[in-house]
Amino acid sequence: MMARGYKMIRVFAVDDHPLVREGVKDLLELDPRIRVVGEAGSAEEAIARASSLPEVVLMDIQLPGIDGIEATRRLLVERPDLKIIILSSFEGEYLHDAIKAGAKGYILKSASQARLVEAVMLAAQGEIPLDSKLTGSLFQRLSELAAPGAVSEPKPFLEGSAQRGIESNGHSSPTRLEAVVGPVTSSTAPQTPVGPAAHGPAPLSKREMELLRELGRGRSNKEIGDVLFITAQTVKNHVTSILRKLDVDDRTQAVLKALRCGWISLEETIPEEATQELPDSASAFRWAGR
Repeated sequence: MMARGYKMIRVFAVDDHPLVREGVKDLLELDPRIRVVGEAGSAEEAIARASSLPEVVLMDIQLPGIDGIEATRRLLVERPDLKIIILSSFEGEYLHDAIKAGAKGYILKSASQARLVEAVMLAAQGEIPLDSKLTGSLFQRLSELAAPGAVSEPKPFLEGSAQRGIESNGHSSPTRLEAVVGPVTSSTAPQTPVGPAAHGPAPLSKREMELLRELGRGRSNKEIGDVLFITAQTVKNHVTSILRKLDVDDRTQAVLKALRCGWISLEETIPEEATQELPDSASAFRWAGR
């Protein structure tokens, strides 16, 4: 049950990978204050539903058709009240574009469940969640804009809100001069511990963990066997062992449990081949879909 006095935060997820959407929903809803009320596999679908979107939107960058940056721009024309958080694996290449489009946060897909929850909470409060790995890129860009002869550009990402960095340990830290604008207070609602610290290490062997990541990438037994240089029957045996050890009924449940417990990250569920042969305009992308 949600703690008294706390408003339920509704979230909409936009990502072209169903497993990523399902994983994000599963992770966020571990916190009783958050409910994922909808999802879309394309920008066009999200834009078509603009009028009914909840207050917080998690947006992938590389989507089929319209990309996440342009989708952010279009959605904010229709719904200026939206708090759109870019959820990506790109550590800085598209941060400036996201800022210009009006995104209210930028979090990496390698983020823990606690960091993802905090980002949503901060955005809902009107603050700016920013992964700590990206602050260097942000300030470098601001320095370039402040250099002599630089053309001033709008800064929708920074104006009118406090900015928070999300540290790798799951805690937020100020990424601005506290003495100038005052301290920022994050939500203090109680949370149930999650992740490796709460669940302990995965009860799987190193080989089973390798195979679990391949399951997350949607590979068949034969495909996994080709990747790991083992037979399809051996893969089947490992899968049976994984399901038994994790006490789940199928592959999807195994992957989702591993995500919930922090044994694997969303980033690890993206096929490695998706990084190959990307068009020049997308050469900075490390894997398709982010």
